Amino acid sequence: MPRLLARAFRALVWTVAVALLLELALIKAPMALTRMRMQHLLADFHSIYPTQSTWSDAQRLMARWGRWGHYDGTCTAADCDYNIVIADPSARWAHTPYQRWTVWMNGSRFYTLIARLGWRAIEFSVRFVVQDGKIVRTRTCLVLAVNDSGPPGHDSLGLSLNSQVRARLRNPLVDADKERILGGDEQLDDHPDYKVGGPFCSGCEYAEVSYTPTLPHSKLLDFTAYDFSCLTRFYACTHIGDLLSAAHDWHLYDRETIGLTAAHSDAISCRTEPRALGRDAEDIVEVESLLVEKRIDTSQGDPITLEVARVRLLHVIKGIFGVASGSSILIVPFSGSTYSEPIELPEHLLPRHRYFVFLDHRYRSERGEFGADRCGVLDDTPANLAALQTGIAQDVTYRRPPKFGD
Repeated sequence: MPRLLARAFRALVWTVAVALLLELALIKAPMALTRMRMQHLLADFHSIYPTQSTWSDAQRLMARWGRWGHYDGTCTAADCDYNIVIADPSARWAHTPYQRWTVWMNGSRFYTLIARLGWRAIEFSVRFVVQDGKIVRTRTCLVLAVNDSGPPGHDSLGLSLNSQVRARLRNPLVDADKERILGGDEQLDDHPDYKVGGPFCSGCEYAEVSYTPTLPHSKLLDFTAYDFSCLTRFYACTHIGDLLSAAHDWHLYDRETIGLTAAHSDAISCRTEPRALGRDAEDIVEVESLLVEKRIDTSQGDPITLEVARVRLLHVIKGIFGVASGSSILIVPFSGSTYSEPIELPEHLLPRHRYFVFLDHRYRSERGEFGADRCGVLDDTPANLAALQTGIAQDVTYRRPPKFGD
């Protein structure tokens, strides 16, 4: 009997040892290697500066990460769109003849089992666009699928963090064809060079940081200081704050309102600095207000009092407005908003005053009136004009379409 027990004990020890070795070889080691590669790629991303880094810097990255990088069409100093993708070792099965088998595993409890043993389905990508010898746009995307987390009956939890450069941060007044930028424009009152937002997400958490090339590099480091220890922790990461400590302060998924709002309880007026307004505007015109009338508008349901200002166009500061200087036009400034907190105050064009007005030339009512959204009116002063011109110079023109999410 003692001999039988000894044999059973030795068999158990060997079984545990083999299981641990298999876990180390098939799970722990590959995840540790993936983590190391992602950390190195992130360090290389942190070494480039949009609009400052050159084609030589891009070539250095392509030489180092060519095994994981690709581009479509041609890639030259004049024009190149390069994408580097590091994924967990299982990702290669998604594009092989064994794809049906992979789908079956996803639908089974197999991935749940290996996730409990330490496997993490993850993908990290760095993308950059070169234009005329400079890296003008960059993007990072980190996606983590946690198979052993979430509420009861929940198979997986998706976490995603994106960051990308944009020439402008304000959403267009009207243009359904343009990609919307996550995060409210009122954020620019407090930090004019970046916005943070996240959509409603069931069974996932998603955050995106959009920033301009003028964002201080130290701030970008905070927004992309991804914690890749989530790949090798015993317990899975279950919130975007686990992947990025800065995301804790964004409060995107711990309240009903999605996205950041300005930290004010009283009614507020626009405080976005003129430089950012000049950078983001479609059209900027200098006008002299002549006459202001009020009109009740019921087209959106509840009656709203609108001010309609007749102004004389003095100069076009930015854009192609298509109206001759000296012409008389009608402008409807922002009428205020009570739909969200804090309440946003209306803006005015007082008679016999000069202003810079930010218009969207695609918005023109049946009456021929031009509209201005929030932060659409600025006093005409030399200091404001100088700040606008600085912002206009920061409005980078990209030859490639602005959509950067594919």
